[in-house]
Amino acid sequence: MRIACLLWEGNEHLGILDSEGQQIAVKALTSHEYWATDFSDRDKLLSGSRTVENLSVTEAELLPPVSHPPKLLCVAANYLEHMRETGRHESVGEPRPQLFMKPPTTSLRPHRATVYLPPTIQHLDYEAELAVVIGDYLYQAPSREAAMEAVAGYSAFNDLSERRLRVDSREDKRGNTPFFDWLAGKWINGSAPMGPWLVTRDEIPDPQDLTLQLYLNGELMQSASTADMLCPVADIVWYASQIMTLEPGDIIATGTPAGVGIARRIALKPGDTTDVVIEKIGTLTTRFAKAPDE
Repeated sequence: MRIACLLWEGNEHLGILDSEGQQIAVKALTSHEYWATDFSDRDKLLSGSRTVENLSVTEAELLPPVSHPPKLLCVAANYLEHMRETGRHESVGEPRPQLFMKPPTTSLRPHRATVYLPPTIQHLDYEAELAVVIGDYLYQAPSREAAMEAVAGYSAFNDLSERRLRVDSREDKRGNTPFFDWLAGKWINGSAPMGPWLVTRDEIPDPQDLTLQLYLNGELMQSASTADMLCPVADIVWYASQIMTLEPGDIIATGTPAGVGIARRIALKPGDTTDVVIEKIGTLTTRFAKAPDE
């Protein structure tokens, strides 16, 4: 099932896409009601809800597939070739997921959103990623297989990253400053486009067998298989659950492959458009514009 979150008559609703991906059956069901329902009953609730309208995908005002996630986790350095292109040539040994967070209330943006670039942006970069959405509470999963039972589905994600964050002119000489600048560069407003919808787990039985691509203004920049992840989805979900309780609606972005802008000496600028394309999911489009003057 492909589940869209959208605005209809000024209110948030969920909808189900048809088999062609052209029409959305808008349901009399909110995102909050859906995620508050027990995992085992959720899709039955959605399918059985009254249809209030049928909209074409092109006219629907889509929201992020999970509009109010409790947490938004990301994984760094999860593709070897991406590590190499950014200057990291150390041995990876037995890698474990390198997790960080983004602030979901200010960073999430839907399919076809415009991300505005304020003056503090010097080198904004794209990162195509597969997003995992958690469907059930999970804490200290006993195995990778058990962890996957808590996955609701998947979506496309663009981990927008400011590579040269410079808020003011201070020269901070502390040794860990570059790391914190890198981390804060992940937190800018609009830095987490996600969509266009959620594809449930049953439609993607193997998340390690998907083609992942990103186009910038129609030109292919990134192309890889999710099979190339250093830490696969099952390991990421299991590992995160050892640290914290995962909750229904949590999002985990699983890392980006090679081809990012910083390695190509390309920065996103006003007028650009990115398209993240993931097999069996669809296309996530994001446009970029200069921030309006205050």
